[in-house]
Amino acid sequence: MSEQTVNDIQYVRQLRDHMYMHRFMLSYRGVISQDLTKALLEMAEKEMILTGTDLNIKKKVFNVMVECLQNLTKYNYSEQEDTSSLFMIGKSENGYIIYSGNTVLREKALELKSKLEKISAMSRVEIKEFYKSVIKSREFSKEQGAGLGLIDIAKKTGNSLDYDFSPIDDKRYYFSLRTFIKRNN
Repeated sequence: MSEQTVNDIQYVRQLRDHMYMHRFMLSYRGVISQDLTKALLEMAEKEMILTGTDLNIKKKVFNVMVECLQNLTKYNYSEQEDTSSLFMIGKSENGYIIYSGNTVLREKALELKSKLEKISAMSRVEIKEFYKSVIKSREFSKEQGAGLGLIDIAKKTGNSLDYDFSPIDDKRYYFSLRTFIKRNN
């Protein structure tokens, strides 16, 4: 075996161990499509059925998964060759953790960061009221969304949205989002 092959095999073993240690149920890197979204939801559902997950928690997990996957599709900057999105879902003793990440343009990163900061500063009650006001607002449109998906994630989970924007170059950022759904909300 070549040295490269040995290194590759060791890396795969380390990745498997890391995924096992952090209890990742599923991990995907690539282009997100409607068909893939459906497949990811089906895989997550099978896993949650096997583990006897409560129906209300399963609904919240699905809702957050759909919103995250839609954000990956909506905000992904795909001019470059390697701009694939990342989506992972893990299970902890207390609930489910959903990670998503993708490349976004600098302007979109600034817009998203502003929305996330606003949402993070709100109480749970304020988030519910803000959600209602955005839906009623004339500014809301299907194309724009007014950050409704992010608001909905915060509303459904009752937890803060953890996020990061890592600069790739002067034009692009890598946007990472982590959400947590408690089992006993």
